[in-house]
Amino acid sequence: MGVFSVPIEIGDPWGERFERLDALVDTGATFTMVPASLLDELGVEPEESMIFELADGTPQDFGLGETRIRVDGREVSTVVLFGGEDATPLLGAYTLERLMLTVDPGNQRLVRARGHI
Repeated sequence: MGVFSVPIEIGDPWGERFERLDALVDTGATFTMVPASLLDELGVEPEESMIFELADGTPQDFGLGETRIRVDGREVSTVVLFGGEDATPLLGAYTLERLMLTVDPGNQRLVRARGHI
């Protein structure tokens, strides 16, 4: 799958205020990651801290919090990682699942997921 970015909106935990940014779609990442400064501005607070392994195998400690996100006309509550200022925002698999969106790799876009039992 090629890497591509999509516009997303990250909101405060109550869904009253949102900020737009572009995020790379990364189904290899479990969680969505957003710069900590933006989350702080929106009043999102880390609820816990966890160590994650980066793609290069390096362990790194990240704060996790819950907030609102809008993508492609859909809005849900989701868990986000508090990224550094130099980190590229990522849209991870957990959030895509919550939004019921999946990746169309041929056209590098998000599409609505079809339910299967």
